[in-house]
Amino acid sequence: MVENFFFKIIKTKFIDFYVATAFFATVIFFILNISLYTPIEILMGIIIVTLIFKGLAHLIVSIILMFYDLNKIEQNLEYKKKLNKLETLVNELSIQQAKIKNQNNEQQIGVK
Repeated sequence: MVENFFFKIIKTKFIDFYVATAFFATVIFFILNISLYTPIEILMGIIIVTLIFKGLAHLIVSIILMFYDLNKIEQNLEYKKKLNKLETLVNELSIQQAKIKNQNNEQQIGVK
């Protein structure tokens, strides 16, 4: 269940969007302040900030997973299984009752 939740988060591209936003914000910052930094400082700054934000994104996902309540999901799955089983039993009972009624009707028709 945890893996499914984690893959759903990854499929939403939340992490990629977060890191891309940080990357472009950093690029814009260095472009606006280009006279203060050398090209090596700019490249290193962009790389370091991007890596930091990527790490923060994974930290956020870890915290979300830590606070994710698995007991609630397990109870929900158990409830659905029990509900499905009850529906199956009710359907089988109604089929048996219909068979009994048909047999009784056939016997009554045969007696008359």
